[in-house]
Amino acid sequence: MDNVDNRKSHRYRIYLPVMIDGIELIANNISSTGLQVSCPDFLYGRLQDTVERDIFQVDIQVPEAESVCQSSCKMIYHSEFGDEFLIGLEYLNLPGNNQLLLDTYLNNLAANNTPVVE
Repeated sequence: MDNVDNRKSHRYRIYLPVMIDGIELIANNISSTGLQVSCPDFLYGRLQDTVERDIFQVDIQVPEAESVCQSSCKMIYHSEFGDEFLIGLEYLNLPGNNQLLLDTYLNNLAANNTPVVE
């Protein structure tokens, strides 16, 4: 049986600061539909209640942007990986110019041949 990737869009490998509930974390991949965040296990307890809520705010520090990209998100998955948790987030709402900010960033990643997650 073939291993078919059912993702809606490419996920780019990145190292990008994000803020969730006042805690700075690192996104390690991003796409037009969501992102994956790495959370050290010692911080996960502080964040667990937030990510298990239905909807919460994520601020993404997009390089070379004058402001952060803000999105309402929901957690799609979380899994322990070594001494951290990987948290998959889906964008629910990108208000104002946040969609344009994200699309511009993703287009730049594609133009620069940024590696994608296989």
